[in-house]
Amino acid sequence: MPAIEIRAVPQEPQALGRLDDYDWIVTTSANGARFLERVASQASQALAELTHARLGAVGRATASQLSDPGVPG
Repeated sequence: MPAIEIRAVPQEPQALGRLDDYDWIVTTSANGARFLERVASQASQALAELTHARLGAVGRATASQLSDPGVPG
């Protein structure tokens, strides 16, 4: 029996369109990293194009999800 359920939370549209305004964006799971990539894509903003915001990850699996060569670390 599954012990957790993964669901998307309501999104703040104004925040998604300005990801690069943040100092840090930290993901705590590989699922969260995949969600971040999908949200950025839907907002027509590639993570690789962030110039100000730095990406952080908790754990190796999460970091490897964000280790795309074009994604800043």
